[in-house]
Amino acid sequence: MTTSPPGQVKKAVLLAPTTATHAVNTSQRHLELRIVHREGNTIGLQAPPSANDAPPGHYMLFLLDEKGVPSTATFVSLR
Repeated sequence: MTTSPPGQVKKAVLLAPTTATHAVNTSQRHLELRIVHREGNTIGLQAPPSANDAPPGHYMLFLLDEKGVPSTATFVSLR
């Protein structure tokens, strides 16, 4: 991921890749993840509480710095 050092990451968000048809987007989803710990170059994130919040599937993970500048997305899979 291209982003600031872990100590400068202020937010982590998941975005569901969207699918739109006939001007309706049925899979739009934006979830902020809680940062639970930092150690060296590692950041621990808390997963969404349930499949109601984040149904199983692929999501784009972004890390944002204090200015709100996002990293390059990395795809993650929730099961």
